[in-house]
Amino acid sequence: MNYDKVNLKMKEKGISIYKLANLIGYDRTNLKKLLLGEICNPRIDTVIKIAKAFNLTIDEFAELCGYKND
Repeated sequence: MNYDKVNLKMKEKGISIYKLANLIGYDRTNLKKLLLGEICNPRIDTVIKIAKAFNLTIDEFAELCGYKND
């Protein structure tokens, strides 16, 4: 998961860790650990919830997951 991309999207949309945690139904402490890279390889349903919270396109979602669109 591209943590920098998630943090950038949070800044762009003015969403705090607390608000994102509430939007996706995820524990705030664990979300913070996830965004700091302390939790590696999050479950796909968590990544999908984050993508939906930001209304990402398929390409943006793939980039969020660490894939490059060549």
